[in-house]
Amino acid sequence: MTFLQAFYMYILPLAISAACLVWLVYDKWQERRKDRLHPGE
Repeated sequence: MTFLQAFYMYILPLAISAACLVWLVYDKWQERRKDRLHPGE
């Protein structure tokens, strides 16, 4: 196994899971912001 293979094996899944986490947090933050802008709805 070369360094590049190990790099892609470990960094890629971490990057994907990090992106998923960021997207989920951003989505929830957007919803909360929406509720704050329109509290009557």
